Amino acid sequence: MKKLVSGLTSLFVFTLVLASLAIAGDKVVYTVKNGDTLGELMYVWRVQGVEIEKLYGWNPGLGTQIKVGQEIVYYLPDRPDQQDVKKMSEQEVKKIVAETIARIATVKAEPAVAKTSVSTTAMIVGFIVMALILSAFILSLKRRRRRSEILIAEMAEAEKARAIAEAEAKVRAETALEIKWVEAADMGEIIYLVRVIKKSDGRWHAPFTFRAHDGVSLPLSRVDFNKITKEVRKCMKNPLCAEQFKRLLDAGQDVRRKCADVS
Repeated sequence: MKKLVSGLTSLFVFTLVLASLAIAGDKVVYTVKNGDTLGELMYVWRVQGVEIEKLYGWNPGLGTQIKVGQEIVYYLPDRPDQQDVKKMSEQEVKKIVAETIARIATVKAEPAVAKTSVSTTAMIVGFIVMALILSAFILSLKRRRRRSEILIAEMAEAEKARAIAEAEAKVRAETALEIKWVEAADMGEIIYLVRVIKKSDGRWHAPFTFRAHDGVSLPLSRVDFNKITKEVRKCMKNPLCAEQFKRLLDAGQDVRRKCADVS
């Protein structure tokens, strides 16, 4: 009796072990060997009842070409499925294999298309971004050029205003407040009339110039009329002023013979 109980217990334990092995063995990882092809493997697995139609779902990276050492996962079927598979003809199994491989090839090609589409989209976006950056750069250059033109125009206007102000100041300085003619004899005792002008600076100006100590020629001017008269008469007698006198006489504006009409 004890032997019977012991035997039944052992059988029950063995049955549990087989059941656990069957459950644990549902998932199979197959390592590709030299000489294997995907079509042959799928044929064998389909004959064994494996749902090869789900093979790509189990192996997302699977392609139509396999290589030695590659691992392929598949799941063992239940026994009723195996019985149904045994009823299928060889041509039917091969057809299922061919259709499955075609689907794998199609699914495998889809990511490439998507990748190409993504690459094309990225390229277009890149071109658009580059175009926007280039447009912004060109616009910045145009703005800088415009600011430079405005600055140059403002500088030109300022220079023009300064030149006008200087010209007006010069005109004011040269404006004759009073004009007189001084009688002066030259070295030959010929009497001439020399024009002297009182300008807005309050000084009397004669048409002669004199050389200063530093060698610079300065216009002859005095504040007092009597002093400018004396200086003019000295110039008329000075041989150094002879050339100036001749030039002024030829011009006929500031030096004239006394017999000439003076206006």
